[in-house]
Amino acid sequence: MKHKLDGIRGKLHSEAVTLIVLGSLFIIISLMVADVTLSDQILIEVTFIENRDEEQFVRNLREGMSIEQTFSANHDFEFITLSCSDHEMLIEGKTIIYIRDNEYGKLVANEEIENYNIQYGVPVRVYFSGIEGKSYTVTIMASGTTDDAIGFFGYFPDEGETAIINGEKSEYALSIGTHTSTKIFWYLSIIVISIMIIGIMVLIYQLCRKNPAPQHIFLMLAIPIGVAFLCFASVNYVNDGDTHFARVYHYSNVILGINDYGNLNAITMRKDDLDTLYASECNTARHAQNMYHILENWKWFAEDVSLVENVAWRNVGTTNILEYLPEVLVFVAGRMIGLGIYPIILFARIASFICYLIGIYYAIKIIPIGKHLMLFCGALPMALRQATGITYDNMTVLALFLLVAVIFRIYYDGINRKWLILLAACCIVAGLCKTGIYTPIAILLCFVPKEKMGGIKKKWKYIAVIGLITMLTVLAQYGGTLRGVYKSELNSMQPVYDESVNNENGTDEAETKVTYYGFTYALREPLSFLKMYINTVLEQSRYQIAGVLGNRVPWANNEIPLWAFGLFGVVLLLSKNGIGEEMYPVTKRMRLGMVGTVSLVYLAFLVSFLVITPVYSTYVHGIQGRYFLPILPVILLMFRNNGSRQAVGTEKTLCLTYYFSAILYMASYLEIFMIHYRTFNYT
Repeated sequence: MKHKLDGIRGKLHSEAVTLIVLGSLFIIISLMVADVTLSDQILIEVTFIENRDEEQFVRNLREGMSIEQTFSANHDFEFITLSCSDHEMLIEGKTIIYIRDNEYGKLVANEEIENYNIQYGVPVRVYFSGIEGKSYTVTIMASGTTDDAIGFFGYFPDEGETAIINGEKSEYALSIGTHTSTKIFWYLSIIVISIMIIGIMVLIYQLCRKNPAPQHIFLMLAIPIGVAFLCFASVNYVNDGDTHFARVYHYSNVILGINDYGNLNAITMRKDDLDTLYASECNTARHAQNMYHILENWKWFAEDVSLVENVAWRNVGTTNILEYLPEVLVFVAGRMIGLGIYPIILFARIASFICYLIGIYYAIKIIPIGKHLMLFCGALPMALRQATGITYDNMTVLALFLLVAVIFRIYYDGINRKWLILLAACCIVAGLCKTGIYTPIAILLCFVPKEKMGGIKKKWKYIAVIGLITMLTVLAQYGGTLRGVYKSELNSMQPVYDESVNNENGTDEAETKVTYYGFTYALREPLSFLKMYINTVLEQSRYQIAGVLGNRVPWANNEIPLWAFGLFGVVLLLSKNGIGEEMYPVTKRMRLGMVGTVSLVYLAFLVSFLVITPVYSTYVHGIQGRYFLPILPVILLMFRNNGSRQAVGTEKTLCLTYYFSAILYMASYLEIFMIHYRTFNYT
């Protein structure tokens, strides 16, 4: 017995040493990657007006020439930038820059810059104290130059003043940017990376001292990643963030008894919220510049709570309150006690995250199969990014994970009143979320053996009740819009003119027109639609797989690189076959059910998106990878190999690998956060 205990202790000690060495290696590599990725990218200033470098309209500013440009600022700033070109050669002489305050007629800046200090692609900075709303004139001259001199970039303005070159008005305006210095992005980077490093250290400690349950491992993975995402202050950085924000605000109006006058494209807002948010800016408020604006204008309490009616916002009342319940309750409470809009948004995001953690924790706890697979799916950065924002994706993922967990629990352990009530609740929520498009997953209940549901009669009785509840939930929400769907179908079949050009006679004539397939195309042309179904799978699967793993950032054209998210896919594939002594296999019966229900969900997406798919396309447009997050555990379990399992203890290595990938992901996410909006026209 003693030798056996010594063997167990030795094995545990060896496992702990392995985890510590592996974790330390991951930390070192993570810090190196973060340093290489971020060291030269962290913003040291915030930009209010960007440099618009459309054209090098002055090739050589020689001695005796001058450029004058008047500009005004919409925000206090510390320095301006001018976009110059040295033609990638050593230029003799100096560039002289004067800036005059037009209001007081005094010189506020006088800079002489040696031309050899001006480098190609590096903006020239001129420091002075700029005051919001004031008008300034910048004058640029040269001294001691030859034929080859410094060039300047500009742009063709839509309206406003243009540059004066040697006393004559130019067609172009001089490219001028206004900025101010800040350290908040350094602090943000340090805080985010520190949170992730502390998280992996806690994870290593917990994995070494005991064998935590999968639901506890989920919390150890999800909490640090989620908190890191919460550090990115924004109005709402998720996909379609402005629409989700407006819906939550609308439903808080409903509870507070404030009339939005039945307008689906406008809401009533507190004046302080409107002034603080700059409502028209909400859709672009997902970047570093806006974070500076939020922190600069942070107010714990609103100053003017008078109501402004008919604030334009699209698609306000087209869903239901349950999809946004945690956020709506926070908005109601915050407005009742007079909190400012930014604190309300922060607390709403925290509430959304807490609800997500609780729901996924419980789903992992009760599901008898694929626990580790579900925890890794729930801890994907894409899922956690949505969970820490204001969006219905949070409630959708939560409801579907719980629904799948309950069905599998019934499949293997049998039904009781508790599971029946939870099943009905999950079907109701699933029916109300995302237009009820995921409800076919409930059909998995039909594949549960009758003996697990008290006999054939009880089984179909339960299925009939659950099916009726689900159908009534969907119809109650969307039955009143069937005529609107019909109209949408008719409109989708009409030509849409998307490009106007001048014809030979000089008149505007729409030359390009696009028609869309429409909802009923699947019924009218079933064989052609089947071909589109197959083409969509073949042509879009790579994009959708990358999307579900988190390669897309909603507010940027940049993508997270493969090295930062590829390991997530590896861990998911390794965990789909089970780990350790997991006793439940995936039966052929259940596998057939999963294939069928997932195919139905995919079919529902294809039919829905036919309305935005042009008739010349061979595949259906618009289906993003994140749409598959709610059913990702089911998709992966479809391919489970019952005869292949990972050894006991493998989950610990997989957890460290997963977290290591999360650190790489956050470093890349920070880089895109800094780069994509390095310059931004703050209006």
